[in-house]
Amino acid sequence: MLSRVLLLWVLPLAGQTPADLFTKAPPPVDEALRERVRRFYQAHTDGKWRQADQMVAEDSKDVFFEADKRRYKSCEIARIDYSEEFRKARVLVSCEGTMLIGVGGSIPVKIPVTSDWKVIDGEWFWYVTSGDGAQRTPFGVMRPGSGAAGGSAPAGAAAVAQGVEMAKQGRVVELEASEVELPAAGGAREIAIRNRMPGTVTLELEKAAVPGVTAALDPAQVPAGGSAMLKSAYTPGAKPVASAEVRVRVQPLGQVLVVKVSIAGR
Repeated sequence: MLSRVLLLWVLPLAGQTPADLFTKAPPPVDEALRERVRRFYQAHTDGKWRQADQMVAEDSKDVFFEADKRRYKSCEIARIDYSEEFRKARVLVSCEGTMLIGVGGSIPVKIPVTSDWKVIDGEWFWYVTSGDGAQRTPFGVMRPGSGAAGGSAPAGAAAVAQGVEMAKQGRVVELEASEVELPAAGGAREIAIRNRMPGTVTLELEKAAVPGVTAALDPAQVPAGGSAMLKSAYTPGAKPVASAEVRVRVQPLGQVLVVKVSIAGR
């Protein structure tokens, strides 16, 4: 049945590039997976774990049962990478949740959640590949049940508490400098962004709404103890520009880094 679906899908796409043919799933396959993923994370949003369990592979039910269950406000599929002739897939979902800060306080955060899925008897099921259901977060590697974080990192709840304390002290994700001056004749400057968290963070650039001023990040994902370069550039135009702001959002922390960009002599 799957081979027939693939054939019916490939024939109309003869005009597409070879890369598209081998990386883009047939619409029926993609729609089926998206629906299962949507239902799985909707169950997490509603706190209906029995419904979520119906979409868990038999060999992974023990891990799912022992895992700490977290409710989200909402979840959205960000990316799907298929493999093994579209019989397996890795799904990145962006979920909205909250993080406790102190007593009675909380902040909204976006949490990237990666999960693995495979086709069993014609349907998609969530499963774990490592056997321990480990999840990588900005606070370290979290494992369900035991609450332990990988390596020498603190245990699950303690890791989050440590991350919050680091945030209070300003030791989360830091800019090398908060201001940069660009040549009036045009040119670029780079400043470093350093990740002080024990886990990976993702940087999202908010485009500068100023003619002539552009910015770029390299890389977008920064591992623990790593750094990225923020490159700001100015191209002279008809309208003179005195200054601008470049804003970088740090996910899933929700932290916003602001760099003031000025033009020399203005």
